[in-house]
Amino acid sequence: MANVRNGLCLALLLVAWQVPARAQQDLSVPPTGYYLGFAAFHAGDYRDALGIFQASLRSGVRSTEGRWVDAICYHTMIGECYYQMGDVAKALEQYDMAVKLAVVHNNWMLRVEFPNAIEPSASTVRSTITWGATKRPTALARIPDRMGTFQGQSDAANVQAIQGGGVVATQQIFPLNVKEVVRCTAVAIRRRQELMGVVCRHDPLTGQLLAALGSRPTQPNHWSQAWISCQLGLAYKSAGKLEQAASELTRSLVVAGQFDHELTPLALVELGHLAFEQGQYNLAADFYLEATFAAAAFEQFDVLFEAFQGGWLTHLISGKPGLYAPLVPAAQWVQRHSRAAQAALLLTTAENYLSGGEAVQATALLGQARQTIGNREMRNGRIGGRFNYLSALVDFQQGNLASGTKALTTAMTFYGFSSKWLMQIGLADRSYVAGGLSQRIAEGLYSELLREPTPADWAADPAETLAYLGAPRLAPMLRWFDLAVLLKDDEKAIEIADRLRRHRFHSTLPLGGRTLALRWILEAPQEVLSQSAVLQRQDLLVRYPEYAKLTAQAAETRQQLRAIPLETDDAGQRQQQKSLFTQLAKLSDRQELILSNIALRREPSEFVFPPLLGLKQIQAKMPEGQLLLAYVVGARNVTAFAVDKERIVSWQVESAEDLPSQVTALLRSIGVSDRKKALEIADFKNTAWQKDSAALLARLSNIRDVETWSRYREVVIVPDGYLWYLPFETLYTSEGAQGRPLISKLPIRYVPTASLANAAGPVAGPQAVTGIVAGRMFPGLDLQIAATAADGIRAALQSAQRLTVAPVVPSSLAAANLDRLVVLHELDLPSRSPYGWSPMQLDRGVRGTELESWLTLPWQGPAQIVLPGFRTAADTELKSGANGDDIFLPVCGLMASGAGNILLSRWLVGGQSSFDLIREYVQELPFTRASEAWRRSVLLGARNPIDPTQEPKIRAIPLTEELRGTHPFFWSSYLLIDTGAEPRAAAP
Repeated sequence: MANVRNGLCLALLLVAWQVPARAQQDLSVPPTGYYLGFAAFHAGDYRDALGIFQASLRSGVRSTEGRWVDAICYHTMIGECYYQMGDVAKALEQYDMAVKLAVVHNNWMLRVEFPNAIEPSASTVRSTITWGATKRPTALARIPDRMGTFQGQSDAANVQAIQGGGVVATQQIFPLNVKEVVRCTAVAIRRRQELMGVVCRHDPLTGQLLAALGSRPTQPNHWSQAWISCQLGLAYKSAGKLEQAASELTRSLVVAGQFDHELTPLALVELGHLAFEQGQYNLAADFYLEATFAAAAFEQFDVLFEAFQGGWLTHLISGKPGLYAPLVPAAQWVQRHSRAAQAALLLTTAENYLSGGEAVQATALLGQARQTIGNREMRNGRIGGRFNYLSALVDFQQGNLASGTKALTTAMTFYGFSSKWLMQIGLADRSYVAGGLSQRIAEGLYSELLREPTPADWAADPAETLAYLGAPRLAPMLRWFDLAVLLKDDEKAIEIADRLRRHRFHSTLPLGGRTLALRWILEAPQEVLSQSAVLQRQDLLVRYPEYAKLTAQAAETRQQLRAIPLETDDAGQRQQQKSLFTQLAKLSDRQELILSNIALRREPSEFVFPPLLGLKQIQAKMPEGQLLLAYVVGARNVTAFAVDKERIVSWQVESAEDLPSQVTALLRSIGVSDRKKALEIADFKNTAWQKDSAALLARLSNIRDVETWSRYREVVIVPDGYLWYLPFETLYTSEGAQGRPLISKLPIRYVPTASLANAAGPVAGPQAVTGIVAGRMFPGLDLQIAATAADGIRAALQSAQRLTVAPVVPSSLAAANLDRLVVLHELDLPSRSPYGWSPMQLDRGVRGTELESWLTLPWQGPAQIVLPGFRTAADTELKSGANGDDIFLPVCGLMASGAGNILLSRWLVGGQSSFDLIREYVQELPFTRASEAWRRSVLLGARNPIDPTQEPKIRAIPLTEELRGTHPFFWSSYLLIDTGAEPRAAAP
């Protein structure tokens, strides 16, 4: 029995501490091979360095408790490789592992045999520094690379383990690089906070880390307490306790009261970050500069670059002119030590020159950076991403659009993959869905992470901000919205709903709408701009005088063009018009290049369109008697809002899962189904839909009493999803004899966002330049029918002209000279892009005629647009995943080009009834609110008999049958998008 016990003891002794095979030759921890990874790391060969650090992890020390503290080093440096390569998810995973090990082994420093005293280092590195000298009266500490650390249990504890059947762990002394473990622990903590952002404050591991470090687990009253202070300060920052963080980091700067140490550079950088975030730029500049000296002294070249980047950014943000002086000598100094840091500093210096408009020097520096980067892995990581981004900036500044666009595409692909901001959104969202966050904390995180980019965001990291803007965020935004509804915060919920709609539009645009925002700031009428946007315009025009000059020239050219008829038989005028349009195109192209340049810079830009207003601002703009109905279609429910000037009410629409089929059924019952199906008299005699529509309106409006509608003078509807296809005008106000279509009660109009319900914007008055395009409104229809209708509109409107031939330039340019556009032509709507169709149709298929070109300069297009030939999924029975974007996105695109009033069709009617409705509407439009003009037109049309021979969708009907315009098929196709602007009075 004794032999069995002895054998068991021997086995336990062997497994308690597993010393790797290399221990016979190399007893140090981490092993010598670990340090070989730093040469590759600082050379920018991150994949090679990654392999070395991963190999070190595989051969690390293990015990019955798992990995030991040496693994903190391996996980941290593996994380650093992933971080530099841009793989933020894998990097965070490694930092988490390192921090967890630090928590598990939180008392490990109590077992270290520290030297009795710290001696000054003999290093002469400080004397080689060429960009300045430290003002801190400190020396460099010489702390041994190896210190003994006891592991295992005492003899008494092992005897007790044998007797009680526990694990035996003999005492061993490992020669441990304590300062490397301490450094890597600090790096892991700070990188984890950097990647997680505000989410880190609410992560359980952060609390565990604070608890572990809060006991200050090292020898009391010992110089090593400075190391604990640094780690604890970083932990406090992770928890959002910034005052405590600054206090502890300050305490950590020196050991033994006089010596800088391996954590000093990192602590100084973090103090710089804290000061910068609080707007204390002079203090931040001092911290960053001091960090460069300390980082150079301890050969921490990655920290060296970070300190210089912080110093330069502080120099820029604080408004100091010219070059940040330390950059050039630092880039020369570091080339002997780290290719990666050299490349990074060259890029920062290049951007410094670019910010001052000195493209020649920047180009030369980018060339040096390219040579430094070479074929090393850093070309595919953060350094390569920044190189491509700055290359695009230089190309745009020098007028090289094609190469700039290519470089920018490459850069943004990387930044989309490596974005910290996007990862933080994902972390917060997943944590909330998994139940790891309370509702209140989740709401706060969503508000912070899904915010509109601030001037501080643009100043700190424009590439990261652009990556955020261009990425889809609908899922977390919908959960944020649902959370606000759950918390019964209607004011917040209706604002989030508008944010959702804005993002849905902006995410389809280049750079997430950044360039569009700049166009609106610089070109839109001042009355539509907020005070901050006006100030941004003033600042940009001062900072970019070339753009201001081009704007003035473009305005003068457009004024000359307005003196020439849209179509003229005069050859001289035609030649002059073509010359002026060509000149305008060149001016606009040069403006667009400057905008592309500005878009990549650290310039703030408010997103003017669509505007984003709070509930109180929306209500302040509402006239008395206006009712706003807004909807958000979710995966399982539909949330509705009813807003008037004083109140807001929200509710969940009953039986929301049935709504899509009910919308389809209603459309089918009024004759809207297959595009190719012809209608017969029986289709117009069906009235069963009237009762169903009344029940539908009651659910969607929360109004059951028909008399309630008499309290209102106008209804403004903000649809969402499939509700874009629902003609609210058609819905009956009640099921009984009092029931009438809603439009018979009051005017109705639509807007894509609630903030646009009563927005200032352009209008077209009686003298407005109106262009009318007449073509085939329906396949096979005689062209003369539309031509006759166009002549009728011309007779009703002053300054109206029929456009019969393609403009001398692409119609996106010609449209800039129109105030109003009426297109009596079926529209070709390709599926590849919501902006890939030509609104004017005359030159469709020609480059520069699509709506996407209308979004570019010259700004703006027609203020009022009529498109009765538009087609949507409404006449396909909402097949092919119809979600309303085939209406919402083109509408937003037209409005983004300057339109404030749009009438378009959900399905094609295409006959004489359409022409009559359009004529009556357009002739009143210069003098009457659009919703009132449209209601008048519908009510007039309802009185008229329908001639089946003039309606291409109707089969021959017996002469004994009478058909009138009261049937909604003829008038409810049309969707009036209007911002409620008052008509412009006629000139005296």
